Amino acid sequence: MELHAIRNKLRESLPSDVFQPQPMRGIAAILLISIVIACSWIIIQYSLPWYVYLLLSIVIGQIYTIWGFIAHEALHGAIFQSNFGQYFLGYLGYIPFLISPLTWKFWHCQCHHGYTNFVERDPDFVGTIEEFSKSPVTRLRAMFTPGTHNWFSYIGFFCLFTLEGQYVLWFYKTDSDLADKFGFNRLRAKIETILMILFWILLGSAIGDRASLYIIVLPMLLGNFIYVSYILTQHLLRPTNSDVNHPLHNTITVTINPVLAFLHLNFGYHVEHHLFPSMSHQFAPLVSQALRQNFGNEYVSLPYLTVLSLIIKTPRIHFDSETLIVPSSGQKVKLSEILSEVGRETSQPTA
Repeated sequence: MELHAIRNKLRESLPSDVFQPQPMRGIAAILLISIVIACSWIIIQYSLPWYVYLLLSIVIGQIYTIWGFIAHEALHGAIFQSNFGQYFLGYLGYIPFLISPLTWKFWHCQCHHGYTNFVERDPDFVGTIEEFSKSPVTRLRAMFTPGTHNWFSYIGFFCLFTLEGQYVLWFYKTDSDLADKFGFNRLRAKIETILMILFWILLGSAIGDRASLYIIVLPMLLGNFIYVSYILTQHLLRPTNSDVNHPLHNTITVTINPVLAFLHLNFGYHVEHHLFPSMSHQFAPLVSQALRQNFGNEYVSLPYLTVLSLIIKTPRIHFDSETLIVPSSGQKVKLSEILSEVGRETSQPTA
C-alpha cells in the first residue's frame, strides 16, 4: 500500500487532537532544570559517600536524556509552534551532547527522515564495503559503531551520539546539495558547537574535577548510551534503499518495560515516529495499536534487548542492500535471516 494511504488509514483510527503540539511536555522538561541544579549543588557543596554522588549523577544523566528526547520532539514541531520555543528546547536538549540544534535538524529531521537508510544520503548509514575499503572516515565510524564484538564498538555506546554529531558537522561532505536544499547554516552550527564545548570546559574548571566527573562526564556518558542504544536498534537491521522511503520497510519499533518506556518518553516507538514525525511520542502507543490492527504483517516491533543483542553480534557494513559483511573475514549475514530468527513481536513485551 502507498505510504500516503497507510497514513490516511491510520488517521481514521486516531483522535484528531494527537496531531496537536503538546507544550506541557516542554514546560515539564524546563522545570527539570531545578532538579539538575539541586543535584549539582549537593555534589559541589557536600562531602558524601561516592555512591550518593553516583546516584545523583544518574539522575542528572537521565534528565539530560529526557531533555534530548524532548528536543527531538520539539525540533519536529511536536511541542511548541514557535521557532523560538523549538530551538530553546533544542539547545537545552543537545548541549549535553555537544550538538547544535541546527546540526540535529539537518542531520535527523531533514536528511535522516527524508532519506532513511539511503546509501550516502542518510547520515546514520555507516557504509558499504566499497566505502569501507576507500574511506578512513568510514572505517573509523565502523570501528566505533557497535557490531561483531569489536572492542572499540563497546566504547562507542558511551560516546557515539556525540561523535556522530561531529561527523555530520565537520566531515559529512556527501551532503553538499542537501545542505543547500535544506538551508543548513554549517558555519553557525560550528560556532555554536565550539561555544558548547567552551561552556562545559569553563564549568568544569569552575566546579573542580570531582564535581565535573559526576555533573558533566558520567551524565554525558549515560545519555550517550541510552540515545545510541535506541538509534542503533531502530534502523540498522533493515535493508538499504535508494528510491522508496517506507517506514514499515526500513524501521523497527523497539519495546521495553513500561517504567523505562515512561522515563524514555516512548522513544522506542520509531515506526510510529517515522509515519508521523510531528506527532508527540506521547501518542505513539495509539499509533502502534492501529498498526497492529491494520498492518500487522508489515509492522516490525521487537523487544529492545533482543534487537540490541543482535546489533552487538552483527556487522555494520553492507555488502549489498540485504546483506551485512565483516570486512576482515568476508563473513556475510542476511538481514532477512536475522529477523526471521527472532520473529515479529505482536505483543508488548518487557525488556
